Amino acid sequence: MYGDTSVIRGLARAMRERADEIRAEADALAARADVVPWTGRAAEAMRWAARDHTGRLRACAAAHDAAADALDHHARDVD
Repeated sequence: MYGDTSVIRGLARAMRERADEIRAEADALAARADVVPWTGRAAEAMRWAARDHTGRLRACAAAHDAAADALDHHARDVD
């Protein structure tokens, strides 16, 4: 891989694809939590936890995007 920009760019693509998968998982979790026909304190706690987890998943996806950007920048520098 060292110095092979096609491999570096492939890793960047893989990171972006993983970021998209993580975002889709966050969207699915949020959608499922919103439609649960459950009320009460436990239900609100579950929804809060789901929102917290989706936020963390979205932050993870953003970190994957940032890593992909860094890999692309590195590939340009190597070129």
